Formats: sequence, structure tokens, C-alpha cells
Amino acid sequence: MWEFQDVLNQDLAILLVMAAGALSVWRTLVFRQDDMRIFNVFLFKFTLPASVILGLGLKTDLYKADIWRFVGAFLMMRGIMLAACALVFGGLLRRSLGEVTANWLSTTWISTVILGTPLLRALLGPQYANLGVVAGISSFIFQLPLMLILFEVHTWRQQTIHGALPEQQQAPPQPQGQDSAAERRRGGDDGSQRAGDGSKRLAAAKQQPTVLSVVDASSVPPPRGAAAAGRSSLGDMMRQRLLGCMGWHMTRKQGQRLGLRLVMNHVLWGVGLGLVLSLSTLGPRYLNPGTLPAQPNCTYAVGAGFIFLLLEYFARCTEPVAFFATGKQPVRMWMVRPRPIATGWLRAAAYMAVKLVLVPALMVGCCFAVGLEGANARAAVLVATLPVSAAAFALSKTYSVGEDVAVTNVFLGNLLVLPTTIAWLEFMDGIGLFMVAPKATAPAPTCVAWDA
Repeated sequence: MWEFQDVLNQDLAILLVMAAGALSVWRTLVFRQDDMRIFNVFLFKFTLPASVILGLGLKTDLYKADIWRFVGAFLMMRGIMLAACALVFGGLLRRSLGEVTANWLSTTWISTVILGTPLLRALLGPQYANLGVVAGISSFIFQLPLMLILFEVHTWRQQTIHGALPEQQQAPPQPQGQDSAAERRRGGDDGSQRAGDGSKRLAAAKQQPTVLSVVDASSVPPPRGAAAAGRSSLGDMMRQRLLGCMGWHMTRKQGQRLGLRLVMNHVLWGVGLGLVLSLSTLGPRYLNPGTLPAQPNCTYAVGAGFIFLLLEYFARCTEPVAFFATGKQPVRMWMVRPRPIATGWLRAAAYMAVKLVLVPALMVGCCFAVGLEGANARAAVLVATLPVSAAAFALSKTYSVGEDVAVTNVFLGNLLVLPTTIAWLEFMDGIGLFMVAPKATAPAPTCVAWDA
């Protein structure tokens, strides 16, 4: 049997379920677009939180050092990518804070739970499948709140820009001729001197570029010295751009909306409850029956077995419901953005190089930095190769920024998931990176012919 046959079977099953979801809403063959909302509600309010509680609270021992190294590697990777996006898009390309955040979202908001769990099970075995849930810790407790804050700050800036335009148009500067004539009528040489001063001020104002106020005035230092004369160095220019990118402000209403969105996020509640169950050892010690019959848990509370079964019932629905609901996302995306390669092929190739090559390579460095080795490090690299979640497009569409980038990354990332994971496995095997002990092979069972 081909060594990657399990991965191929898993990937084909995922793609077929997605295709079934897409066909079900195509020309309302089975469902309408509005009918599919119930799948998302069931997914994000029931099955996904149950998967997180089961995987994090009952099946993960958070007192193992490798688990926190695993979380730390993903936290470091996401932090470095945020700094890189701020430097490239905010500093060099001088894009808005929303575009910086959208690019960070479209390169690091990886589908760790929904895609990571089944693919790690197929690639490394069932004992490592739970690491997909562990990888999602930094997503939900670090990246999600920070992304929402950055998007809300971007929204405030856009509202400030649009609100400032009418005021600037209502109070245009007076022409130089009218000003000098009025001053001359007031009196002789003194009026001429004032008119000359007004002309100099107007000329100086015209030479300066018009910049709309998108940051607090206190966050940007006034130009001085060579910068005021237009001879600023590259370092000064980069500093000013980065300061402009990092200006923070939001209204109280935005803060309340942000807090409500986080409080009402059921997956965050699942992460919090999972952390409590695991850190208190109640989940792994009393609620997890273990691996039957090979490694049963001797301290398992049999009377509370319904809790494990209930969570497992919902968790088993996560993958098929998620992939079926994800299948309708391409239909929705193509209704809004008819071209799947909305950024153009050159930019799409650049984004794929970043997502499928640079991000996993960065994860290799992060694993070395935190001391993660063996199968856990290999799992971290493989999760980093997975495509971004389709929720990246929904979030970009909510804030009306970076939608083309999200469409391209979701479409191409899902299309290339199989060759990417196989290529990285072959690469790590070829250079002996994060090697895994070979599995003990049991003797092949005797095949019995089926008698009709």
C-alpha cells in the first residue's frame, strides 16, 4: 500500500463532502443559501465547542511541557507574521491597518481544528489528532481578539476620514489675491507685510502633502530638522509610517460591540472550559475513559460516562457538518467575487509561496526556538501547511477589506492541501528533520473470501 494512501483517502473524502455542500445550494438544488445558516449555527454553537472541550479538556494533559511548547510555537509564528505584515504592508507599501490585519488573517488563520484533526490522524496516527485542537488555543485566545481590535480601529479610522472630508470642503483657504487686497485696504505697508506673511503661510501649506487624520495627533511626532525640509532619511520615513500604522483609537460603542462579540463566541467558552477541566485534572483523570481496550483509564468515573459520550456525539458531527457548510462558502464567495483568483495570478503565486512555504519554514524555526522535537514538532509544521479557514473570507467581508486576498488564499489553499502536506513530509524525511519512531507493524490478518 502507498504510504500516503490514508492521507489521500481523507483528503478525497473531505473534498467530496465540500462538493456535496456546494451542489446542494447550486440553483437551490437541495437547500437555499438561507437554509445553510442552520449548519453554521449548529457548527459554531454546538459541535465545534464540544470538539474543543473534548479534545482540550478531556484528552489533553496541559501539565506536559511539550503541549505548552506546541502552543508557544504557534503563538510565536503568529506574532512574527503580524510584525512582518505590519512592516511590509504598513511600512513599505503604506497600506491601511485593515489591509495589514486582513493579510495577517489570510496567512495565519489556519483551520487547525476542522482540517488539522482529521489530517493529523491520517498522517501521524490517532494519538496526535488532538494536537489540532491544541494548535487552536493561540488562535482563539490571542489572534481572534487582536484581529477584532485591529479591524475595529481600522473602522474608526475610515469613519474619521469620511467624517473629516465635509469639514475640509466647507472651509477652503482664501485665495492669495483676496487676502492681500483686503490687507492693503486696511493700511499701507503694514497691510502689505501681513499679506506677505499670509502668502508665505499659504505657500508653505501647499507644499506640504494633505494627510487625513487617521491616528491620534499625539502618536505622530512633528517633523523637524531635515525631515521638515523634505530630506528625511529612509529610517525616518519608515518610522513615521509604522507609527501611523500603529495609531490606536476606537469609540465606546465599538468597544462594547467587540466585547459582546467575544463574550458570545461559543468556541471561546469551549476553550475556557477545556482549560479549566484540563488544568484541574478533572477531565483527563475522571471523564476520559482512555483508549479501550489497549490503555484504559483506571480512575475513570463510570457514572459520569454520559458526559464523554455527549461530547463525543457532537464532536463526531464537527467534521462532516463543517466540510458540508464549507462547501457552500465557495458558492457564496463566487457570488460576491466571481473570480476565484481575484488578486491576479502573480499575487496569488506570491501568497501561496508565503502560506505554503514561508509559514511552515517559519514554524520549523519556532519549533527549534521553543525546544519542540519529534512527532509534536512534525505535527506543528504540518498544521502550518494547512489552508486558512473559510471564516477568513466572512470576517474580511464583514469589515469590507481584504476580500480578494481571502478568496484567493481559501481557494488555492484547499486545492493544494494534499500535495503540500506530502511535499513537506517528504522534505522532512529527506533531511531527517523531526523524525518519528516507526510504528510497530502487526502481522497482517488472513484475508477471508466473502461467500455470497
